[in-house]
Amino acid sequence: MCWKRKPEIVTFEPVKRRLITVSRNKYGGSSDLKGCLNDAYNWDGKAKAMQPDFDVKMALDYDATGNRYLDYMRSALRVTKPGATVLILADSCFSETLTRGTAQMNIKHVTKNRFIDPGLVPRQVTNKIFRSGPVMDHIMMSACLATETASDAYINKNWAGAFTFFAIMALQPGMTYLQWYAAIRKFLPSADFTQTPTIEGPDYLLDRKVFEDDTLIIHNSSHGSYVYDKSGDEADGQDETIYFDRHVVDDEIKEVLKEIPKI
Repeated sequence: MCWKRKPEIVTFEPVKRRLITVSRNKYGGSSDLKGCLNDAYNWDGKAKAMQPDFDVKMALDYDATGNRYLDYMRSALRVTKPGATVLILADSCFSETLTRGTAQMNIKHVTKNRFIDPGLVPRQVTNKIFRSGPVMDHIMMSACLATETASDAYINKNWAGAFTFFAIMALQPGMTYLQWYAAIRKFLPSADFTQTPTIEGPDYLLDRKVFEDDTLIIHNSSHGSYVYDKSGDEADGQDETIYFDRHVVDDEIKEVLKEIPKI
């Protein structure tokens, strides 16, 4: 007899602050990463240290699937208060154009890129994966530019995503999102990590103080990639993806983000 796992019924109760993290180390063979679960645990600790009422939902390793990422995002948005700050934190990348050697800041191993090679022509475009439309109603912080790769690295005697490590280090109570980003840029890019974090969002959200209002954080720590565009809406003919057990295409993510509650 073959037993199949029943699909998870995802439900969330309304809360003032919520962190969702979908993070995966286990891919198989040389594609495995080492810092993604630590990123999830470190964000759990940082969020609760700043605001103890954070509700945290994790999906880790083999539970970190493409469908679960979308389901968690959709279900959380449906119970998020209109006007809340929706923050997307993406510690993955969409390009294979850079490689890295051993860095110097207590790094004892070669860093690894958080990128699954799709076997397509290298891409030279800007990030667009989390844009829900021409006017953004959320904040997007990404580990690197679309022509760069994000590092999975051994830093200070532990594995972590370089972006997540320095984002957590830089974040202090009372900062606005824009001030937080400026603090991250003091660490990245660097001689050790040649990745350039990005931030996008409307001024009225970027000027808010971090986590002080109703907040939904949607975080992934995983591989990223790109695939051929099938919908015909990409000028470069390629769709950016987050990669868990499958490619989560940017079109899927944009569709879910349309459910951000409007005031």
